[in-house]
Formats: sequence, structure tokens, C-alpha cells
Amino acid sequence: HSAVEDSIVVMVTAYTQEGCQAQDTAMVKFYPLPLVQLKDTSLCLGERLNLKPLIDSSALSIPSISWSDGNGQISTGRMLHLMYQDSGKYQVQVMVSNSKQCTASDSAEVRVYSLPFVDFIQKNLCLNDTLVLNADVQFTDGDQESVQWTLKHSRLLSDSLMIIATD
Repeated sequence: HSAVEDSIVVMVTAYTQEGCQAQDTAMVKFYPLPLVQLKDTSLCLGERLNLKPLIDSSALSIPSISWSDGNGQISTGRMLHLMYQDSGKYQVQVMVSNSKQCTASDSAEVRVYSLPFVDFIQKNLCLNDTLVLNADVQFTDGDQESVQWTLKHSRLLSDSLMIIATD
């Protein structure tokens, strides 16, 4: 694809039975298609997705970009901003038209993963007690990846703090 426009001259001649003829000539120009590319991506439920296509406009301006979000919604603009309500696979499509109304499109798969279910069991303690942390964690999109515990405190209440984390 290049910015060079190719053209051909087409001539048509019509003949009657009596040998009369008429001609017409037209020049047909071929304009380059824009190049557009989307990449497959994944995110977690509740995260915002911002998609911007890679576009090579072939030296022609791109006045029109339209999107299909894979969920039945159509929009326009240089970027697509999405937040899916359900986990699953979505086929996102972008259609790009250049200033000569030549159109190209591409699609990408967007994989939205469910969030794990976490239920933390809170326990209040006295100073110098042993803190045992326990949480019910369930993963809905496959195998357990990891559980990470983070202790956030403004000041340490005791010189000795023993923490036992379980999942």
C-alpha cells in the first residue's frame, strides 16, 4: 500500500447494426486502502479498556473511525473506551475510512476475566495475641493463581507481632 494513486483509462465503443458508433472514455483512479491493526487483549472485570488502532493512513487523512464493541454497541472516534459488565470473550471491530472513502477494518478478541471471590474473616485481638488470618477465596476462571496478604497499619502496636496467613 502506498500513497501513489494508480489510474487507468477505460474506453467503451457502441455499434449499431447500421455501423454507426459512439465512444466514451473515462479515467478510473485507484486509491490506496488505509492500513489498520488491532491487537488481542485481556483485562479483569471492572477494569477500563482503552483501545486505539494502529493506523497507516497511506498519506491520506482518516476522517472516519467507527467501532463495534462486541456487545452490540457502535461508536465513533479515534479511541474506544469500554468497561464490560460480564466476563467472557468479545470480538471488537474497528472500521477506518480515508478521505477518498476507501475503507479497511480489523478485529481483535478481548478476553474479560472474572474477579476471584474473597471473604475475609475478621478477628479482633488483644495485644500480644497471635493473629491468624483466614479468607475464603474462590477462583472462577480456572486454577488458583495466588493469594497475597498485605498488612497495613499506621503504627506497630506491639514489639512482637506474629502473623500466620492461611487461604
